[in-house]
Order: sequence, then structure tokens, then C-alpha cells
Amino acid sequence: LKRSSARVRLVFLGAAGVGKTSLIRRFLLDTFEPQYRRTVDELHRREYAVGGATALNKVPH
Repeated sequence: LKRSSARVRLVFLGAAGVGKTSLIRRFLLDTFEPQYRRTVDELHRREYAVGGATALNKVPH
């Protein structure tokens, strides 16, 4: 099978405190933190299998 890769960029927009980081952390880390914590320049990474290939998500926010 031929392997290919694609780079996709997602942008999360919204006012402070609306849940952008919570959404990212839930998807990538399967966690939820109920306390608000200001985030600046964090990077989340996650690898997972898709159709026999490995995908790497790197999400800065």
C-alpha cells in the first residue's frame, strides 16, 4: 500500500474563557479540567492510527 501524508491546520477562534483549550484537550488528551487556567503558547501533540497510517496532531494555541 502506498502511504501518504497530509498536513491540516485548524484554527480555534473565540473570546477568552469560552472553552477553546478545553475542546482541544478533550480531543487530543481525553481529559477535562473544570478549573479555568489561562493558556498562552501551549502545544498539544497526539498520534493516532487512521486507515492503517499514523497521523500526528500538533495543536498550538
